[in-house]
Amino acid sequence: MKNDIKIFYHVLLENHWYSVVREQLDKISKSGILENTSCFYIGLSSPDNIDDKEKNEAIQFFYDHFLNYVYPEDMFYGKKFEVLECKKSEFEYPILEKAIEISKLDKNFIGFYFHTKGISRPDYKKEHSRNAMNVGCIDNWKSHIDKISEGYDMSGINYFEKNEYLIEYKGHYSGNFFFFNPDFFSTVDFSIIDKSNRFYAESIYGIFYSPKFFSLGVEGVSTAFVKTYMNNPTVTFQK
Repeated sequence: MKNDIKIFYHVLLENHWYSVVREQLDKISKSGILENTSCFYIGLSSPDNIDDKEKNEAIQFFYDHFLNYVYPEDMFYGKKFEVLECKKSEFEYPILEKAIEISKLDKNFIGFYFHTKGISRPDYKKEHSRNAMNVGCIDNWKSHIDKISEGYDMSGINYFEKNEYLIEYKGHYSGNFFFFNPDFFSTVDFSIIDKSNRFYAESIYGIFYSPKFFSLGVEGVSTAFVKTYMNNPTVTFQK
């Protein structure tokens, strides 16, 4: 298992963002993944319609309450973090493009991308989906690292071959939490799509590329599926 992981985290500073970030970083800090992580890239996305004072207050609050929550200060000032400021209207693309940029510079790591799913329009279904992906990717990070090390280009949970509502979709991780091989990710180019469409952030890989996908567990959004995998790994399917 490679011990150089780079994490890419998209945070939308809207609605109940504080509780979601706390939930996810708490899992990150307890999972053991940080012991193998060299860099943590965070995209802080602010709503377009707020003034600079409100935006700066939220960003400063994030710095004050979360950056040193994950790593001790000496590791933070040792360049373990890089924070990007972006707009909500840019969706997840700035931090994903950062992952592409880093992948072009360095191939000797495994990347992990996740985000504050369910922030923009919160409801119980999105809370359930995020919980499933937190469990499937953060709690079970070692399984994904192993699969990328075995030669898969991407590894996640909740993999689907298509989307019945969006005909253009092909293979994708619904919800868009995944681990990746930088050899593959360095070839991704978001300039070929319309970035005013947020759905390309999760669908571009299957539509325009042919990565070797791995899905941990079975199709669908449910923590029960992840638990089923842990009890019976034979339910895992590969693409």
